[in-house]
Amino acid sequence: MAQKQRYFYANKDRDGFPVPGTMMSFDRPLNLNKVTNKIEIKNSYPVLPCQTVLRNKRGLRYFVEVDDYGDIIPNRLFTALYPPRNIKYVEILNIVGTPCVTLSMKNFLSTDTPGYPVGVWNTAGTYLGTAANQSDYITLWNSDVTNQAQGTLLPGSTSTEFYIADTPSVTISFVRGLRYYRYTGPASLQIFVGLNDIIKYGSTTNTGLANAVPTNSDTRAEWNRAVWDVARNNTKIPTTTVYVLTCTGNPDSTPIFVFHNEDSEYVGVKYFSPGAGIYSLEGAFPTDVKAISMRISQTVNFNLINNWTELTSLWSFYPVGAGGGIWNFSNSANWPTALNGSQQITQVYFGQTYVPFATVGTFMTQANYPNVSELVFGSNSFGATYVGQEGWFLTMPKVTKYLSGFQNTVAPTATSDTIWNNVATTLTGIVPVITSQKQLRIGNTSAVSAASLVSRTYLAAQGWTVTLT
Repeated sequence: MAQKQRYFYANKDRDGFPVPGTMMSFDRPLNLNKVTNKIEIKNSYPVLPCQTVLRNKRGLRYFVEVDDYGDIIPNRLFTALYPPRNIKYVEILNIVGTPCVTLSMKNFLSTDTPGYPVGVWNTAGTYLGTAANQSDYITLWNSDVTNQAQGTLLPGSTSTEFYIADTPSVTISFVRGLRYYRYTGPASLQIFVGLNDIIKYGSTTNTGLANAVPTNSDTRAEWNRAVWDVARNNTKIPTTTVYVLTCTGNPDSTPIFVFHNEDSEYVGVKYFSPGAGIYSLEGAFPTDVKAISMRISQTVNFNLINNWTELTSLWSFYPVGAGGGIWNFSNSANWPTALNGSQQITQVYFGQTYVPFATVGTFMTQANYPNVSELVFGSNSFGATYVGQEGWFLTMPKVTKYLSGFQNTVAPTATSDTIWNNVATTLTGIVPVITSQKQLRIGNTSAVSAASLVSRTYLAAQGWTVTLT
């Protein structure tokens, strides 16, 4: 037979604290609005961030002993400076203490900030610095004098949620934080910016499109400037203009922070930006980004972008190493899932990336990217030769507009024939679209023989321009 629940109360002293030695039990709860000289003693308390342990004027804490089942032992209420040893106990919390206000982190468009890293602004809108995580944010926010007038920020139930004690001084309902991505690069780097971006480098702050200039046209060739793009594809990007900001006066290798409100559509650097390209890249891209175009001149680690899986609007991805740099895709599991068939990515251009094909080829497949219609691999993407990589052409995305692969060494005849036979197998039944494209260009496969003639003839009959150089 289950034990009947008991309710425990102790007398209150004139300061509202329970008096040890006065604890009594009842078989029903008391109405403390009427019985005002009692305080309830519980065997568990909800631990809320703004609650504290109950201490009397002498700094002593209150404890009640419990048995092995967690039930209160009558008349075992006592005070102590430190938790007791060798007995089971429950500490009494100040359950009538100050409640909490829950504060979420929001950007300047008043939408929730999804994660870190972020720039931190105080309640007056003054920039304070950057935070890599919730702990950094709290430390920076609480150190600001303006914020201190509101109270002390405490960690909430998620990394972007916070608590603050509900006092008359609290006038805020959220805290401010904007995610960012950060470049380093040559002096006066030219970068794409959005309407609501805040760009900081050195002592300079640029807001939105101030000092930015539109590209000369709305063609993708104008802002990417890749040679194959200009020559073969003037497809329009889905916006009127793309704006470029020259980071005037920014010294070589000095960080450029782009704080965003998750709404910027284009991320990257102008192809013919001074100094060829960026040196490093890290942070979080806007969740609304549609196209990413980067040119580098030093080894750059794409694994330091932490939110690839959020980029559900991304359709064009152009990492270009034409400045002589190397893109690091060594931990490719971090990001290809963001570019897969659940989204509408259609254009991928690994332009002169100098990435071993053994890395890229493992994830750039039709299974992962069923919507890709244009795909380019730059020189050296396939390693020293195409030898050993022929099988990928059976698993590659089923392009409908353009395929280009380059290699500086002429492939052996057997390898060239196998590649073209595999391409024909993959693209069986596919009629290319867009008159200005329809290109299948696999450089340095010119040593073909009659063994691939049927395949190459078939592809040409389907409308493809087959190029072996």
